[in-house]
Amino acid sequence: MKHITYLLLILVFTCRCSEKKFQLALPDIQKIESLSSESEFGLNEVLVYLEMNYKKKGKKTQVRIDDDGKTECGYTQVFDFDISYTTEQCEEASNLKEIIIFPRTSIDEVKKWVESIYASGETDIPNVWYNDHEYGPNDKEVGCYYTISQSGKTSKIAITCGC
Repeated sequence: MKHITYLLLILVFTCRCSEKKFQLALPDIQKIESLSSESEFGLNEVLVYLEMNYKKKGKKTQVRIDDDGKTECGYTQVFDFDISYTTEQCEEASNLKEIIIFPRTSIDEVKKWVESIYASGETDIPNVWYNDHEYGPNDKEVGCYYTISQSGKTSKIAITCGC
């Protein structure tokens, strides 16, 4: 009986030790920029980053179709570590909205990630931190705005780009 107990303890311990722990990878700015310049269509830097660093889990969900009945304009995709990516741009001339939810990560790491993903995009608009959780255009006009929020187990980044 003792041997079975020891074997079970070893098995449980081994399984827990072999689980991968989430590490927020910093975006490879040069690689994302080169992929974007090779494409005739503008690539989404966040989605390129996720596909480069984490494996997709399943198919897109919550797919939204534009008013024309044909064009996909929004969806959610889940990646390893239960990273969730949601995008939407469904109304004519609407802002691009994205939400990325990672396992909880330090605010400093998330801020570095935001700065790197922004730097990998095609823009000349300088962004600044308004406070610890909001990053946007220096003049607070047209551009991309990033808002970080943290909960018990997750770090969430909401991105809005446009007017």
